[in-house]
Amino acid sequence: MIGNIGKTTISILKEVSNFFFLMRDILYWTVIAPFKGKRIRLKSAAVQVVRVGIRAIPIISLVTFLIGMILAVAMSPLLIRFGVPSWVARIVGIAITREIGALLTALVMSGFAGASIAAEIGTMNVSEELIALETSALNPVHFLLVPRVLATAIALPCLVIIADIAGILGGLFTGTLMLKVSPALYMQLTFASIEVRVLIYSLVKSFTFGAIIASVACHHGIKVRGGAEGVGKETTDSVVRSMILIILANLVFSTIYYMYFEAL
Repeated sequence: MIGNIGKTTISILKEVSNFFFLMRDILYWTVIAPFKGKRIRLKSAAVQVVRVGIRAIPIISLVTFLIGMILAVAMSPLLIRFGVPSWVARIVGIAITREIGALLTALVMSGFAGASIAAEIGTMNVSEELIALETSALNPVHFLLVPRVLATAIALPCLVIIADIAGILGGLFTGTLMLKVSPALYMQLTFASIEVRVLIYSLVKSFTFGAIIASVACHHGIKVRGGAEGVGKETTDSVVRSMILIILANLVFSTIYYMYFEAL
């Protein structure tokens, strides 16, 4: 039993250290290397933005629109009982913009973009394309990973804005049909409940979520061993660990925000 605990601890520490070393390399090639003449491959990053960002708009919009409807439906009996059905606009607006929009978008993207990146990098690893890049004097982190991390981190805040709008529209749809709240009053109360600092907080943490998704996916892609079976295993692990890290990061952001900024 002691031996198993030791092996598990060593493997966890090795996994964490490898991930942080990869993060160090990504940060170097993203932040420091451009000042030394090593340009970021912006064209490749733009292609990845289209791939992981624009193509995700339909699914993100649909999911958050339905979540907005669900929130409004769930709160409607209580609001009717207290005689304030119009408050559904405030509840949906605050819930979507503060927490649900960014968190739900990141969780969806961990499966949509994270799995795709992990499978792609893993397939390249199995087919020895990463080794071929190194023998051609091309750093795989700079050539492959940085554009994907940068693209996902940039795309996610944009998707969160779209998700927030879709969620508010979902609440508007339900509030208008079920609670008989006029669209003008609904939008007026929604805008009154949304603060600029909340939007900034949501965009900052969504940028972090995007970096987490892509970094974890790249880490697991590089780890792939054993052919197609290894690709499937690491892709699954990438999605699971991305979700766990996103929820933990959201907890940290929420704690910091409500402790230090909500009181202002």
